[in-house]
Parts: sequence; structure tokens; C-alpha cells
Amino acid sequence: QHFNSKAKTIELEVVDICEEKVGRHDVVLFLGVLYHLKHPLLALEKVASVADELVVVETEIDLCGVQEPAMRFYPGTELGGDPSNWWGPNPAAVLAMMKTVGLKDCKMVHKRNHNPEQGRAVFHGHVA
Repeated sequence: QHFNSKAKTIELEVVDICEEKVGRHDVVLFLGVLYHLKHPLLALEKVASVADELVVVETEIDLCGVQEPAMRFYPGTELGGDPSNWWGPNPAAVLAMMKTVGLKDCKMVHKRNHNPEQGRAVFHGHVA
């Protein structure tokens, strides 16, 4: 209200994201969500489908010592005692998923490790 923003809140499941429901956006922020989803690749595909320029992904990462794309599965409360944490992708997996959904020039732009194997990271992927 203070800035007279025309932004509005839309609550929906990430797999229901589509242009008809949320419109199109120059930049889409997908922050702290990927590792909470049972179907992260489908969700990333939905998010990328409404971006015109850039998708920013911030996520928990794991298996940082593994060079090929890999994800650790957390079936219980192994990650932070939180049962809503499902996946710990390594950086190679996040980049591969971003490319798979059609993003270009994908790169990790920031990484903060909790230990040598785990941490958090930010990735950028461009649309065409």
C-alpha cells in the first residue's frame, strides 16, 4: 500500500502455476522451495514456463563432492528435523534440471556450505 503497488497475492500449488493463473514475469524467484517438493523437476518446469528473462533458484544442496547430477532423498526428518524436506540436489543436478526445463546460460552464482557436503546455493537460468 505504501508504494501503491499493484502486486497481488495468489495462493496455489506450484504445479498449478501457468500463465493463465499468474501471468508472465521478467524475473521469477524460486527461493527455498525446490527441496520441499516431491516433484521438483515438474515444479521447476512450471516456474520456468512463466518467465520471460530470468529464473533465480535458491535451494538446499547436498552431495557437493559428487560431480555428476545427483540428489539425496530425505524420506523422514533427516534434513533439519523437518519432514517437509524431501531432496538435497547437488549443484550439478540443479543446473541439469534448469537446462532440462529449457533455461539457458545456467550457472551457480552463490554457494554457502554448512559442511563440505551440504549447504545452500543460488542459481540463475536465462530464458532463450
